Amino acid sequence: TLAFTRPIPDSSGRLRDADIYFNPRPGRGSWGIYPNVGRSQIDFIDVAAHEIGHAIATKHLSKRVESAFFAANKIEHGAHATAT
Repeated sequence: TLAFTRPIPDSSGRLRDADIYFNPRPGRGSWGIYPNVGRSQIDFIDVAAHEIGHAIATKHLSKRVESAFFAANKIEHGAHATAT
């Protein structure tokens, strides 16, 4: 798992807040920040955008080109977060 989001609802069940956790050792690579993402790195910004989507209650999508796609397809710029 690269990262995950923990939604925090209010007493009525509405989203009040969310915490996002990032793995300090992401899989077989390391974090990189665009535009300096090496071939063996995972783009932190792509993963952060994916998890922020979860923080605002966006669900996973089925198309690989979407930032909410559920799994990393390669360890390079453009990789996305593993499903959580």
